[in-house]
Amino acid sequence: MKFLKTSVISVAIASLSAVPAFAHTGSHEASFLVNLMHWLISPTHALLAVVGSAAIVALIVKLKRNHS
Repeated sequence: MKFLKTSVISVAIASLSAVPAFAHTGSHEASFLVNLMHWLISPTHALLAVVGSAAIVALIVKLKRNHS
């Protein structure tokens, strides 16, 4: 249970520390909600988020199984 709590806290901190990509034009001072909506509306960003999340979850599960 401690591992799960630590993982959830780590993911929360990492998601709140997100910075805007400098590949986009225009203002780089977007709020957290604007960044979240950008990721959810864009199909390529949403796909990358799902694939990246699945890879991180698989890595955490593998590390947990090897550690036990």
